[in-house]
Amino acid sequence: MVPKLYEIKLPGFNEYNEKKLHTLWKEVLRRDSWWHFFYEGSYTLLRIGEISFNNGIENHLVAYDIPYEIKKGWWEDNIPITSKFQKEFMYIFHGYSELAMKNFGTTSNKMKPLLDRVLHCFMNNMSSQKRRKQGGVYWEPEMIATCAVERALTIGHILGRKS
Repeated sequence: MVPKLYEIKLPGFNEYNEKKLHTLWKEVLRRDSWWHFFYEGSYTLLRIGEISFNNGIENHLVAYDIPYEIKKGWWEDNIPITSKFQKEFMYIFHGYSELAMKNFGTTSNKMKPLLDRVLHCFMNNMSSQKRRKQGGVYWEPEMIATCAVERALTIGHILGRKS
């Protein structure tokens, strides 16, 4: 069963508010096994479990003067691949959010080893079945490069729409 999460939209909250998010994490979120967040440009999407909700996240948002909107109902992902593996992605989203908070203030040079581990671990887990199908060809570099190009094109398309 997929745990139910509250979805909170923080309008106008972006990466420039990282210090406030880090404080929320230290005071409330780090006790929540499912919480995660995404910067979505003009707002941040914060998803939390019952523990964060019951530990007064709303009081903290008000105390730190953070506007918020709690969506009615529970979060259900609308992206097909994420929806199909929602529970697995919840672990991943939570893990990434925890890494971000534990490395708060880290320079991009120090973040590169984290990125390498994240990419390599998934590729390594998937590579044995892929190598068998491709006659032993090691596909990790090609897959990472393809993904990087496709992500850049997606971001370019998104940014192009805004202009």
